Amino acid sequence: MRPVTERELTEVWAVPSGILGKLRAVNNNFTGVVFLASTFFFFALSGLDSVALRTQLIAPDAGIVPPEQFAQLFTTHGTAMMFLFAVPMLEALAMYVLPLMLGSRDMPFPRMSAFTIWTFIFGGLLFYSSTIPDVVNLILPGAPWPDLVPDVGWFAYPPLSSREFSPGLNVDFYLIGLGFAEFAGIAAAIEIILSVLKCRAPGMSLDRIPLFAWSVLVMAIAVLLAFPAVIVGTTFLELERKFGMPFFDPARGGDPLLWQHLFWFFGHPEVYIMLIPATGIVSMIVPAFAHRPIAGYAFVATAIAATGAMSFGLWVHHMFTVGLPLVAMGLFGAASMMIAFPSGVQVFAWIATLWNARRVTISVPMLWVIGFLVSFVAGGITGVMVASVPFDEQAHDTYFVTAHFHYVLAGGVLFPILGGLWYWWPKIAGRLLDERIGRWSFWVVFVGFNLTFLPQHSAGLLGMPRRVHTYTDPVLWPYNLASTLGTYVMLGGLALYGWAIVESLRRRAAAPSDPWGAGTLEWCVPSAPPPFNHGEIPLVTSREPLAALAAGSAARPPSIWRPERTREVPVAGRLWPEILLVTAFDARPQSIAIMAGSSAMPFLLALTMTVVSAALLFEIYPVAVVISVVSVPLALMWLWPSREEREYATAGATLGGADLPVFTTGTAALGWWAMALTIVALGVSLALAVFSYLYLVYAGPDVLPVRTPPLGRVLASVAVALAAIVPAAWALRAIRLGDQRRLRVGLAATLVGGAISLAAFGVDLVSLGLTPRDNAYEAMFATLAGYQVVLTIVALAAVAFVKMQAWLGFFDARRHLAVENVALLWGFTATSAAVTVGTLYVSPLLLPVRLP
Repeated sequence: MRPVTERELTEVWAVPSGILGKLRAVNNNFTGVVFLASTFFFFALSGLDSVALRTQLIAPDAGIVPPEQFAQLFTTHGTAMMFLFAVPMLEALAMYVLPLMLGSRDMPFPRMSAFTIWTFIFGGLLFYSSTIPDVVNLILPGAPWPDLVPDVGWFAYPPLSSREFSPGLNVDFYLIGLGFAEFAGIAAAIEIILSVLKCRAPGMSLDRIPLFAWSVLVMAIAVLLAFPAVIVGTTFLELERKFGMPFFDPARGGDPLLWQHLFWFFGHPEVYIMLIPATGIVSMIVPAFAHRPIAGYAFVATAIAATGAMSFGLWVHHMFTVGLPLVAMGLFGAASMMIAFPSGVQVFAWIATLWNARRVTISVPMLWVIGFLVSFVAGGITGVMVASVPFDEQAHDTYFVTAHFHYVLAGGVLFPILGGLWYWWPKIAGRLLDERIGRWSFWVVFVGFNLTFLPQHSAGLLGMPRRVHTYTDPVLWPYNLASTLGTYVMLGGLALYGWAIVESLRRRAAAPSDPWGAGTLEWCVPSAPPPFNHGEIPLVTSREPLAALAAGSAARPPSIWRPERTREVPVAGRLWPEILLVTAFDARPQSIAIMAGSSAMPFLLALTMTVVSAALLFEIYPVAVVISVVSVPLALMWLWPSREEREYATAGATLGGADLPVFTTGTAALGWWAMALTIVALGVSLALAVFSYLYLVYAGPDVLPVRTPPLGRVLASVAVALAAIVPAAWALRAIRLGDQRRLRVGLAATLVGGAISLAAFGVDLVSLGLTPRDNAYEAMFATLAGYQVVLTIVALAAVAFVKMQAWLGFFDARRHLAVENVALLWGFTATSAAVTVGTLYVSPLLLPVRLP
């Protein structure tokens, strides 16, 4: 068997030409750049919002921006920065860099990556489309179009975000746009987790992966656990706004604090979801410019994981002033202080690396790291201050907190992002950047940043409240004037940074493979990388596979992985875009994964999803139904394999004829991991919905009267759902033995049992005669039961889809991953039914509060 040539690899992995071809592209080198560009577009829009906000506050009673528009700018600025820039930007950087850094050829699910990116872009555009009427009203006389821009802050606290106080569609634009961002974030997180755990070069065990990979792995796990909270919360709020279900209305048994619990269970881990990968970027830049490995690798990796875990114990940090018990506030205050310890470990590791270096190159990325260290330490110190309950009660709603979180988020996240983009830009674009412009950009931004936010500490301590469009006390004027002028300076520095990017594309020289003398695998391929990233798969034997040589010289190429056993694969047949999968811990070659090729389906499905969301937003329900039906064949076209894709006759040809399986199941298969992680996200959503029910019914300020629903029929439905697990497992066991007939019978039995269970549960639910608009208990009952109904329908659709494939003979003893996945999904669905029924029907019998 002859080796596959670079030209053949390029043809296999190439991005389609033309505009329409680009809409079909799924290669991470292209989609990653699109993702990066879209996040910076939303960053620019949000930055302009902040300039307008600070311009209004330049002097007492300035009168430049009316109060209503100030609230709108405040909302769009915070929402875009948090949901459309920081986390998506870091996920975009990870999706581009990880395959290069880990010695792989692509992300594990290229079409899902493309779908995620287009969903994110359309969701962001849908959110910002609320500003179109304002633009039209500036042109047309009489301002004829209604005001649609969200105006309730990026946190959207009820009751201000309820229909009573926000009667238009403003908040609905916020909720729909947020849903898009969270859905895209969870999908991207699954991609990142699988990429780090399964798509690595042989020999790159977990104690050898770059610290940036460690950081984005922890970030993605945190996203998977935190983002469902805001999805649950926004679902409740949208149901309240559209259908009058009073989750947050105290007059009908709701509680606005439930929103705060859900939102901040997401919102405080969100801070570390941004901060952790930012510190990972710093841990890549520091050793590259110190020309030595990072000090305390194991301690830094442990600190990254500890920070991610501890971040979930801090959400009450934002609720110290709402009247919670002092014991709870003391515990959460202590946790908020303790999280400074793992952050300190990383800071000391960076300092030790620089301290013990023989020489440190102070290039532009290193300048951004130094700026980050100064800002991050300052923000961390003020963070410990606001973690103290007595101090927080005084400073909570003042500009002191505004200054604190901007030092953490702008200085602690934006600076590493700008440093990381400068660091990886030669690899992404294949062009060097102008160091002179970069240095000017850093110093102008750094001065402007501190001029903007340092005075806000003093303004806050002098009593200036947050979220107000003006002030009258002349004592506050110098601090606000300095902040506004600093914003203008910072804007100029960011404009210089953008000009450096544009100028590099127009005039700068081509970049070598390793312009920094770094030690990780992304620097062993050409700049810009070929569409397949790594032609030959590296063999990793150390944490820095590329030993840095003298300054300015190229890095030594890594060793190449050679299959221990090879098989003769005919190269004359079709070549596949394939990657090597390894074991999660010690990175031993395990199997071959064939990547999905270019397809328009991700783009079209994202577009139909946007149209459905817009139709729901404007309450045009027939359009939503029709487009949802249209999306079904698109999804089938995406998922339905061709005959060639069911055989993969020439698999392994581009990997040296590796004698590794293509069809795998269990932990060896990417699809199994994807299903397991999806179930984790669904399980977290269920747990949060159950928490919400128990909070309102038993732990809220007013205990709700709870009637005891009859148990007979609903317990039977749960019994049938649980019993349907047996034929699903039986079908899986049958196909493992190659028994097609028993497979079909088992899937059919699961389908019938699930349908009977769903019908019984639905009939019982209808017979209860719930009136969800009357009180929060019945609203929560209907919503939690509705979640189970939707989950069951989706699971039955998946079983039916696999049953259809089984009928056509798609599966055998080797190829049956889809059967395994639907068995997993149905097992979770039946368990969810038991949890739901236990919560809604059994808990009232165990707890004393109920209606006679």
